This record gives sequence, C-alpha cells and structure tokens, in this order.
Amino acid sequence: MVAAMDELKKRDVIIWTLLAGLWMVLLTGCFSAGEALKQTGSIDSSIDSSVTIYVTKRGWHTGLLIPKQKVKALIPEMDADFPEASHLNFSWGEKKYFMAPKGTVILALRAALLPTQSVVHVDGLDRLPSSYIKSPGVQAIDLTSEGFQSMMVFIQKSFERDSASRLILLRENPRAMSNFYLSGITYWGTRTCNVWTARALEQAGLDLNPGFLLTAGQIMRRVKKE
Repeated sequence: MVAAMDELKKRDVIIWTLLAGLWMVLLTGCFSAGEALKQTGSIDSSIDSSVTIYVTKRGWHTGLLIPKQKVKALIPEMDADFPEASHLNFSWGEKKYFMAPKGTVILALRAALLPTQSVVHVDGLDRLPSSYIKSPGVQAIDLTSEGFQSMMVFIQKSFERDSASRLILLRENPRAMSNFYLSGITYWGTRTCNVWTARALEQAGLDLNPGFLLTAGQIMRRVKKE
C-alpha cells in the first residue's frame, strides 16, 4: 500500500549531520575492490528492451521501486511474499537501527562506528497513483534490459541465504506489505543505505560516484541529471 511507504520516515536524523566529517574521512576505505559483490546470473529473455524503475526518498533513506513482475526471475520468493503487490521497494541498512521502532543516537553511532549486520527491507505497493510518482521524493529512470539485469543481480546478492538457499526472513508485516531480510553485507562507516542505492544504480549503467553520495538528497539530485 502507498501508506506503507511512510513506515520508515520517522527516524532520528540528527546524528547523520554530526557524523558527516567522520564519513568523509572513511571514504577511501569503503567498498574496496576486494569487497565488491560478484555479479553473476544470465540475462532474462522475458525482460523488455527497457524497464522503468523509481528511486525513492524517505527522509534520509533511499530505495529502488521496481515492478514485481520484473523481480521474479532473479528473486522468485518475492512473488509469494508479496502476493498483492504490483511494485516492490528495496532498501538496505544497518540491522538494529533499520529495524528499531525508533532510531536513536546510540544505535546510529553503533552503525557508523562498528562493523555490524545489515538487512534488506522490502515493502510492497498495490498500485502507483500518479500523485505519488510525481512527488518530489520519487524519480523515474528508464534502464536498458542489460542494465536492469545487472542491478537486479546486485540486489539479489545483497540477500543472505540459509543452507537450503532460502531467504532469511527476520520480520514480516503482511498487512503493511513490509518485510526485513538478513543481508550478507557488513554495514560499516560510509557503507550506508544511500551508498548501496548508488551502487545498485551504478550497476544499472548510471554514471555515478557512489562513495561520495552519502545522503538521500545527493542521490536524488544526481539521478535527476541522468
């Protein structure tokens, strides 16, 4: 539901300003080549020549809103987990902070200063009202089929799986169409939710410099230039 898009808006954001200087110092150490996700998978022949997705902004967080029909080839579990959704919004963040009912300074400091576990948050929308997709916090992007496939492989690899290759669901809210899944990526320093979004878009072929796109506003301004 569209109302679900507001679920994570009320977060404590003061700490991000306080830590901006620290993040800039850490820039050169984040997302080294040795830690980059391997991109695997074959091109899905059912994908159209171009795919429209949306970059979403919720306060200080960004995500990627994608038609569910286009997601199923690489992450088939999404079809069963979100039966009523037409679109799915993917975002990534530090486990305790992202899943907390309310973000706190202590949780934010822990996320920024210590290597910690992370999660992928997925929430579904059953429709896309024109008023929503025209709002300032939503930016449409047309991707080539190859670019879309590469982005989806990046998102797929962000999920941790168990010994039976199943997604690890940590929390689900079917009524709000909002689930948290364990991620295998370590959250640390400037490896933030917005850097994750920028990395996914870079895989899609956008000319970005993810390590320097730390805030949601920076992401949205950069995407509008593409």
